Amino acid sequence: MMQKVGTLYIGDVNSCQEWVGPTVHACKHPCFVEAVGGQPTPDQPFYLFLNYRNHLYLNLIDPSAPLFKVESFREALRFLDEHPVSLVHCNRGQSRAPSIALLWLAKRKVIPSNTYDEARRAFGELYPYNPGKGIATFLGENWEVLDYERSN
Repeated sequence: MMQKVGTLYIGDVNSCQEWVGPTVHACKHPCFVEAVGGQPTPDQPFYLFLNYRNHLYLNLIDPSAPLFKVESFREALRFLDEHPVSLVHCNRGQSRAPSIALLWLAKRKVIPSNTYDEARRAFGELYPYNPGKGIATFLGENWEVLDYERSN
């Protein structure tokens, strides 16, 4: 399953098998773990993400409590700025991948962006968005600090 939203494509884990361009792999299993050769420890430089050859592998799971790190989302924004026609995928294409796409589209002013709720409503008109509780909470609580351009 893959769907175009703006210049991005959003998909599930099977989508990255079909796609030949730049890709954000927003799932720990199988993509991130395979890319780094196993489970890294927090002291390793690629613990949160690995940017390698037009692929960004994110160490993301989708828990009901927000366990995400702002740095992972900022790195996804950087990658998508460099590769605006990309696939963003997670395991089912329902929560992590569309959340990253929503964030990029909002922070780049393609959709309304004042708050996460405003962006979520606008994005919902483009894609069947059903985020997990943890990622929705994380985005709502961290909306103002998620853009790397604002962090400097």
